[in-house]
Amino acid sequence: MSKAVEIDESYWKNIKFNLIFFACCCVIYIIVTKFLLKTPEFDNTEMLSRINDFEKIQTLKNDYTKKSQEIFKTIDTIKYDVNQVQRIDEIKRYIADYKQPYKDNEFHSSYNFCLIGGNILNVFLELNLEKSTLEKNNTLIETNLNECKANFKDEH
Repeated sequence: MSKAVEIDESYWKNIKFNLIFFACCCVIYIIVTKFLLKTPEFDNTEMLSRINDFEKIQTLKNDYTKKSQEIFKTIDTIKYDVNQVQRIDEIKRYIADYKQPYKDNEFHSSYNFCLIGGNILNVFLELNLEKSTLEKNNTLIETNLNECKANFKDEH
C-alpha cells in the first residue's frame, strides 16, 4: 500500500509542477508580448480610402466598357451615305462625355482610360466618316469614268 501512496504522491507532484510551469509560461508570454514587444499601430484610413477609390475606379471602368461598346455599335449602325449631322454630333457629345471623368478628377492618371477610350472612339468615328466619303467619291469617279467611256465610244 505504501508503494501505491508513493506513486500517487509523485503523480500529483508532477501534475502540480506541470500546471504551475504552464501558468508561469503563459504569464511570461503575456508579459513579453504586451510590454516588451510592442505591436505597431497603423492608421488605416488612408489605405482604406485608396482601396475605396480603386473600387470606384474599377466600377467606373466596367460602366465605361459597356458605354464604349454601345457607342461603337451606334457608330457602326450609322448610314453615312445619308447626311446625318445631328446623329454624328450626338455621338461626338457622347465621346466628350466619355472623356469628362478625366477632367473632373483633375487629370488624375487613374482616369487615363477615359481619355484613351474617348480618343479611340473619336478615331473610329473619323475613320468611318473618311471611309464613307471615300466610298462616295469612288462611286462618283466610277460613274464619271463610265460616262467618259460612253462619250468616248459614241465619238469614235
